[in-house]
Amino acid sequence: SWNCGYDVAYGQSQDQTRAVDAMTIAVALVNGDSTLFGSDTRISTSRQERIASWAMVPGYCKWEFFGKWGVATAGEMVNGTMLNAEHSRWSHLEDAGAVAEVWKKLFVENPAFSLKLDPDGGASKVDMGALLILPGKIWWMDATLDPLPVTSWAIGSGTDAALGALSACRTLNASPIQTVHLALDAAVELTNDCGDALHRGLLGPDGVTWFASPLDDGKK
Repeated sequence: SWNCGYDVAYGQSQDQTRAVDAMTIAVALVNGDSTLFGSDTRISTSRQERIASWAMVPGYCKWEFFGKWGVATAGEMVNGTMLNAEHSRWSHLEDAGAVAEVWKKLFVENPAFSLKLDPDGGASKVDMGALLILPGKIWWMDATLDPLPVTSWAIGSGTDAALGALSACRTLNASPIQTVHLALDAAVELTNDCGDALHRGLLGPDGVTWFASPLDDGKK
């Protein structure tokens, strides 16, 4: 239920945690009936005590795929083990709002996420975010877990740099795959937390295609 990109293939077991409060950059961009996505692979956190007992592997993939959905998370958002264990509760759903409602229940049920919902249904003082993608669709979720449909977005420590690059690429009429690559590059260049190997790929009607090089479009 998870994928690793072209340049790393770490054989983590299903019970290992793969996402912590250390996401540095993940990007997604709608391209017709497909969605381009990418991320770096660096793990960077000041909360070493929180991950000391977690099985973290440098170069792990920050995008996971469950059913039709692709997911990347940032901040104190998610533990890969929980999504793996509970994905059957939401991966069959077609609507992002319905997925978000299931996630809210999962976070309430699992105290390890330290997600405290306020009386109005939002979240308070929690640093978290997610990109939820389907072919041709993207939703961005912050700590409220209310999905916002977007055509491109970024999450993580490198968000500001990546969003700036996404905006600039629209002005420059860059190709979609160039746009994703340049957004990742901007985050790496301008944010100390971002870096190491990059994953890039496309989620289309026929599934996931991983790109082997920065400007590879997945076509032979």
